[in-house]
Amino acid sequence: MNPLLEDQDTVLVGPGTYDGGLVGAEITLASTHGPAVTVLRTPLLNAPVIQCLAPCTVRGFTILGGPGQHATAVALDSGSLERCAVVGLGGASPQGVGVSACGMTIRQCTITGFQVGVLPASYACTPVVRDSIVYGNTFDLSWTNVAYSCYGVDDSSIHGAGNFSASPAWIGGPTSDLHLTLGSPCIDAGDPASALDPDGSRADLGAFAFDLLYAVPEVYCTAKTNSLGCVPQIGYQGLASVSIPAPFVIRATNELNNRAGLLFWGYAPKSTPYQGGWLCVQSPTRRSGLLNSGGQALGDDCSGVFQFDFNALLRSGEDPFATVGTEIFAQFWSRDPAASFSTNRTNALRFTAQP
Repeated sequence: MNPLLEDQDTVLVGPGTYDGGLVGAEITLASTHGPAVTVLRTPLLNAPVIQCLAPCTVRGFTILGGPGQHATAVALDSGSLERCAVVGLGGASPQGVGVSACGMTIRQCTITGFQVGVLPASYACTPVVRDSIVYGNTFDLSWTNVAYSCYGVDDSSIHGAGNFSASPAWIGGPTSDLHLTLGSPCIDAGDPASALDPDGSRADLGAFAFDLLYAVPEVYCTAKTNSLGCVPQIGYQGLASVSIPAPFVIRATNELNNRAGLLFWGYAPKSTPYQGGWLCVQSPTRRSGLLNSGGQALGDDCSGVFQFDFNALLRSGEDPFATVGTEIFAQFWSRDPAASFSTNRTNALRFTAQP
């Protein structure tokens, strides 16, 4: 973070993946295109992704929990966390804390995949949670002021208007797509006094308002287990479109850190054993330039993430076959020197280019 920030500054962040850090000023940190395509993470072991020492407003990000069992993704003493998806990447073994807070408000956020979803910074603190989904953590909520929110454990100690315990019915699960499916109990379940959703209806819960026109890509095929025993997973955020300015990000998580990789795609599916894994895209194929997974700076782990904005490619016309109505099949390839054939492949994604 920029050490020259001053109180009351507003920092606007464009689409992409960024390392978080420490903020010492009273600022507003906001994405321009929302949590589907703007990601904050940390490569440092047991370090917060974002930590504010003064009242901060953090709005519109996907925040990926850092490596380490003692990691806290978001540490805010006061201020607000708004329209953010805070996601732990521990898989079947959730680690760390999603949000550690004191006198702050968590509004229209989705928090999942941690040992503890929301934890007060001390016994003197009572974070406020509104219009949010805190689900899929070992312990979802601890000593918080909660109303109009969905959580996973039916805890009789949670008292507040509009709360309920139920599955939020996400499209793709905690590490893939956190948009709501049709019929989700989180649709139109927000505080009646909250601002209306973009479609003019009552506020939905979580970071992503329900959109009936949201085109749902499909994950298929099988990923290859890498040399550290992790299974990389493909996912996405956004809408594949040749015209809208917002990105459609295809993402691979659980990747080896600091490795080179790329996205390749074609126009028909395949599911054939190949080099110790599976080849999921029929030739002919095209591919992106080389990408870097990033992640923890030292040592080897599975904190790497590959990311590619396919909408930028659709708008560029670089691939003459990728036009409106075309069904596209995509898979990530990456280097894994200790694996068979020194490579790895994720599972695959099929989607259709929209107008």
